[in-house]
Amino acid sequence: MRKGQLISTDMLVAFVIFILIADASIIMWQSELSRAGDIESRNFADEAARSASNQLLTSGDPSNWNLIELNESSFHSFGLTSSSNVVEWDKIEGLRQLKGDPAKYGMVKRALGLEFCEVWLAVLYSNGTVIESFGEVAPQGTPSVSIDRKAMLNSSPVTVRLEVWR
Repeated sequence: MRKGQLISTDMLVAFVIFILIADASIIMWQSELSRAGDIESRNFADEAARSASNQLLTSGDPSNWNLIELNESSFHSFGLTSSSNVVEWDKIEGLRQLKGDPAKYGMVKRALGLEFCEVWLAVLYSNGTVIESFGEVAPQGTPSVSIDRKAMLNSSPVTVRLEVWR
């Protein structure tokens, strides 16, 4: 053989090795992109849930939302309390009236700033018994963010739980 000649089997082996390395790189890149997307989605849901859970412990706007007919122009924010961390029983009853109506569910999500997420909120006694809930629980295996806030209801400690997922 003369110098500078290339054997076709050497070229084939080099090409196969190059393709394998390129495939491995692409698979790793896709995996990292997927993981980064999951982290970004979780961070978005976490930040949205924190903001919304803080809002739940306000009186809402209007503060008598449970006594009026709700519509898009009259309902700005959603809250369950009458004063600082004191859940109002009438608003729990109002929450019960909103259940099962997809339009009301959408209004509550928008009022909480969670229009791009799914929501489940509940008021629970300290032993875990649900007093009232709104929305649907996240499907099994769905990544979700759950935030609990402590409050009082009729002089009893309760937990206001908000679960958010996409």
